[in-house]
Amino acid sequence: MKKSLLIVTCICVAIVFSCKKKDTSSTTNTNNNNNANKFAISSTSFADGGLLPVKYTTDVLKSVFPPISWVNPPTTAKSYVLIMDDPTPSNVATWGHATTNWCVFNIPDTCRSISEGTNLFYKLPDGSNIANNELGQPQYGPPSPPGVEAHTYSFRLYAIDCRLTLTDGTSRAKVWNAMQGHLKDSASFTAHYH
Repeated sequence: MKKSLLIVTCICVAIVFSCKKKDTSSTTNTNNNNNANKFAISSTSFADGGLLPVKYTTDVLKSVFPPISWVNPPTTAKSYVLIMDDPTPSNVATWGHATTNWCVFNIPDTCRSISEGTNLFYKLPDGSNIANNELGQPQYGPPSPPGVEAHTYSFRLYAIDCRLTLTDGTSRAKVWNAMQGHLKDSASFTAHYH
């Protein structure tokens, strides 16, 4: 009788632990689904934290800007602002701020990507505007890092609840100031180049 009671107790304990394990994995899956619904930005040409391909830099005769896409934006977004800059500490020390390579604003809320393109033939979504880069030009400024130090390039996409009343060739600072108080969410990724 004691043996039978011991066996039944062991089976009950095993069943309880088995159920607890099942519940935990169910919670883990729910958390992964929450991450899957997060606002995110990426490129089909390079991975987050990876090496920026040479065709997007000044190391080729005719550089192009990279393709960018995003998923799960907030439903309150009315437009997007994309900023690519180089916040590498040596750049900040030299210029006093991160250098701006690319700033596109008023990207329509229905848009989910920017195709790869050149500055001569913009492939920006209709209704988008482009601010000046660090050299004062309203175009993509391909990375051209000085020296041998690897530079980190940040791509940040901001979802905002309005369209900005600015035009092509405005400064990044004016874009930044105009979007204050309108930010709904942001997503980012980086690439390295030297």
